Amino acid sequence: KYPLDYCTICPKCSEDVQRTIRTQRRDELFEYLKENGVETLIHWRKPYYHHTALKLEDKGFPVTESISNEVISLPMNVEMSDDEAHYVIDMIRKFF
Repeated sequence: KYPLDYCTICPKCSEDVQRTIRTQRRDELFEYLKENGVETLIHWRKPYYHHTALKLEDKGFPVTESISNEVISLPMNVEMSDDEAHYVIDMIRKFF
């Protein structure tokens, strides 16, 4: 499908709360970035309806399943320098 895609998590929000990208190679990218000193997060390892404590019915949402397996959130904070941001960008470019 795509090697890398930018996800807009909250298009109506006036403030960016996270930078999330989408790739079918999410787990590989996660490990690669970790090995190169870039901390990332995976916010949605599984859809909410897969959490047994919530007791939600799984009605089969293939897009949700796909997204939960492909999204990774990149580091982002006000104290991050331009050099640090460029390092993250360079590491992602090298990976792909």
